[in-house]
Amino acid sequence: MMRPYLAVIADSFREALASRVLWILLVVITLVLLFLIPIGLSSQAGAYLNDEDVLDYDKLIERIVAAGKAEDTPSPGRRIWEELDPDLRRTLENKPDEPIGRRMREINFASALRDQLATREFYGEVEWDGVSLPAEAILLEKKGLDQLDEQELARFNRLALNAAFEKLIAPAPSKQIQLTYFSWEMGIPLPVEPEELYPAINQMLVASLSLFLGAFGVFVAILVTASMIPQTFEAGSVDLLLSKPISRSGVFLAKFVGGCAFIAINAAYFIVGLWLILGWRLGLWNERLLWVIPLYVFLFAIYYGVSSLAGLVWRNAIVSVVITVVFWFVCFALGTATGVVEQLSLSPRRLTTIVPAGETLIAANASEVMRWDADLGDWLEIFNARGDDSPAFMFNTRLVGPVYDSEGKRILAFRSSGSNFSPFGSVNRLLIGSRDDDWRRTEGVNVPSGAAGLFVGKNDEVLVAANTGVYRLEGNLEARQEDINFFGFHIPLPEAGGKFAAAGPDVTLPPLRSAARDESTGAVALFGGFQLVLCAPSDEGKYSEDSLRFERRLTGEVTAGGGTTWLALSGGEVRRYAPKLEPDGSVDSGVNSIPSAAATSPDGRYLAVLYRNAHLWLYDTQEEREVPLGISGQDDVSAVAFDGDKLLAASRVSRVTEYDLDDLAVERRWQGSMPMAEKIYRYALHPLYTIFPKPGQLNETVSYVLTAEDTKVGGLRFDDSQTIPTKVDVWGPVWSNLAFLAVVLFISCVYVQWRDF
Repeated sequence: MMRPYLAVIADSFREALASRVLWILLVVITLVLLFLIPIGLSSQAGAYLNDEDVLDYDKLIERIVAAGKAEDTPSPGRRIWEELDPDLRRTLENKPDEPIGRRMREINFASALRDQLATREFYGEVEWDGVSLPAEAILLEKKGLDQLDEQELARFNRLALNAAFEKLIAPAPSKQIQLTYFSWEMGIPLPVEPEELYPAINQMLVASLSLFLGAFGVFVAILVTASMIPQTFEAGSVDLLLSKPISRSGVFLAKFVGGCAFIAINAAYFIVGLWLILGWRLGLWNERLLWVIPLYVFLFAIYYGVSSLAGLVWRNAIVSVVITVVFWFVCFALGTATGVVEQLSLSPRRLTTIVPAGETLIAANASEVMRWDADLGDWLEIFNARGDDSPAFMFNTRLVGPVYDSEGKRILAFRSSGSNFSPFGSVNRLLIGSRDDDWRRTEGVNVPSGAAGLFVGKNDEVLVAANTGVYRLEGNLEARQEDINFFGFHIPLPEAGGKFAAAGPDVTLPPLRSAARDESTGAVALFGGFQLVLCAPSDEGKYSEDSLRFERRLTGEVTAGGGTTWLALSGGEVRRYAPKLEPDGSVDSGVNSIPSAAATSPDGRYLAVLYRNAHLWLYDTQEEREVPLGISGQDDVSAVAFDGDKLLAASRVSRVTEYDLDDLAVERRWQGSMPMAEKIYRYALHPLYTIFPKPGQLNETVSYVLTAEDTKVGGLRFDDSQTIPTKVDVWGPVWSNLAFLAVVLFISCVYVQWRDF
C-alpha cells in the first residue's frame, strides 16, 4: 500500500535533483566550504601581553621610570627602561593631564613592552637577581635561553615579567590560541583554551546558519518548489496519479514530503560539511550541529505548508510565493513588535535591585529608583535632584546601589560606567537621598576610581570597594569636592570636609566585576576575573588582604556570609572558601548559565544565585542541600535580596514577592501598575505571539541545540557584563510552529478531498 506514496516522494526527489538552482546552490556551498577549510587554530604557550593584562599602568610606569633613574641599581625595571626608545622614555616621564593623552601613552608603552618580550635581551640574571621565578620559568632557564625557540623564549620572558611585577600584571595563561588561515596568523593570540573558544564559534555558527539556511536557503527553496503542488493537481497530472490505489490527501502529503527534499539536500550537505571542517580543523566535534538539519527542514516545512495550501487554492506558483512572503512579513512584524516592546518598555522597567529600607521597600531598574507607596499601591519614583526630573542614572552608566543607611535614614549610590577610562574626564560622586528630604538626590564626596561596590557597615560606616582596595568614608559624606571645568575636563581641587580614604593594603585588580560584604564578619570580597581578594577588618578597623589567583579569567559573581565566601561561576559551579580563602569544596547548581547576581542571608545560612536565564537557585549552607523553589515567577526573576529571614524576589517586570525562608510561603507582594505599553503587550501582543507561529524564533532553538544555553547571547563575547537576566523560550516556537503546520496540512487535506480537480 505504501509503494505508490513512496513513488510520489521519489518523483519529488528526482524533480529536486533535476533543478538547476539546486546544483547552483550546491556549487556555491562547495565554494564556501572550500574557503573555510584553511581556517585553523594553533595552540601556543601563553606569552602575549594584552592591553588589559596590565592592571595598573600608572603604577607600572612609575616603577619603571624610577628604576631607570636609579643608575647604580640593576633591576628588571631598569632593564626594560634601557631598551625603550628615547622618545617613549620622555613620554613616560611626563604624565599627560588629559585622558586621551594618558591612554595613548599606555598603548605605546604596552606595544614597546610586547616587542621586548620577543627578544633574547629582555632577561638578565643580574637584573632579576632576588626575583623569585616560577617553577616553569626555572625549567626553561635550565634548558639554556639560547636553546629556546621563539615561543619558549616569549613564554619565559612573560613569566619573568610577571614575577618582577606580580601585582601589576595579570598572570599569563598556560596556553593561548592563534587563529590561522593557511600559515598566516590572523589577529592577536587569544588567552583562552580551545574549549573556551567553542561557545564563540557556536555563536557565529548560529548567525551564519540563520543567514544562509534560515533566510536565503528557505527563500530560494520556496521559489523552486512553489510550482510542485500546482503542477501535481493540474488536469491530466492528478488524473494519472489518482488512477493508482492512492488517496487525494495521500498524494498531497507525499508531494509535500518530497518537496522538502530540496532544503534537506542543501542543509545536510552544508551542515555535514561544516561539522567535518570544524572537527578536522578546529577540533570541535559538536554532534549537536547535526541536529540542526531537521530543524531547518522543519523551518522550511512551515513556509512550504503555506505555499502548498496557496498552490491548492489558486494553482499558481507566483501566487503561492506571494502568499508565503506575506505570511513571512506578518510573522516578522509580530515578532519584531513583541521584541521592541520588550526591549524598549519592559526591560528598562524590569527591577534589578531590591533594597529593604525599614518600613518601606526601595527598588531600582535600568533608569529609575523607586519606593513603594502603600497609599497609592504602586511604585513611586524617587532619587531625583531638586527641581530636576532627570533619572538617577543614564543608560551608558550602571548604578552601584542603592544601599540603605539605617542610622542616617538615607540611601546611597554612585554611577559606574564599568571602565576607568573616561574621555570626558567626568568626576564620579556619591549620590545621597535622605528620607527627611523625600529621598531627593544630592551629590557628596568623590568616589574612588574603579569603584564597583558600596556598603554600609556598623556604626554608620560607609565603605566603597574598588579595583585598588577598600575605602572608608572619613568626615562628612555630603562634603562635595569642588573642581574646575576646563573645556569639558574636570580638574579636582584638594578634598576638604570628607573623603574616601584607603582602609587597607593596596590591591590591584582588573576592572572589578563583583564585590560583596559579609555582614557577620565585616569582610569585603573583591572579584576581578583573574583574582579573588578578601579584605578582613581588624579590631583597629584596618583591613588585611588574602588573595587567590586563577590561571584564567573566570566569569561569575561573589557573595559572602557567615564567614564563608562563595564564588558562583558560569556553567553552574559554585565554589566555597573558608575565612582565609582556603578552598572548601564546591557545589553544582545544575544551571547552565551565567550568574547575574548572588546574595547571602545575614546569618550566612542561605545562598541565592540568580542566573542570566532568569532562574533563581537557593542553597541551604547549613544542611548542604539545594532548596526546591516553587516560587511564583521562576525563570522570570530579575532581582533577589534577603531581609532578615525573608527572601525577596522580583519578577514580571515590577512585582516583588516576599517569602518566608522556613517554608517559602508568600508573606507579602508588591505589584506595580502596568503602563499602556505593558497592557498592550500582556493582553494583545503576547497572547497573539504565543498562539501564532514563530518560524523566525527557531534560531533561538538552533542556538540552544548548539550550546545547551537557554539565554540570549547578545553578540560575540568571551565573558559577560549583562546585568538583566534574559531567558528565551527554547521549545515554545517548536510547539507553536508544529501546531500551525499540523493545522495547515489538515486544512489542505480537507480541501483536496472536498475540491473536484
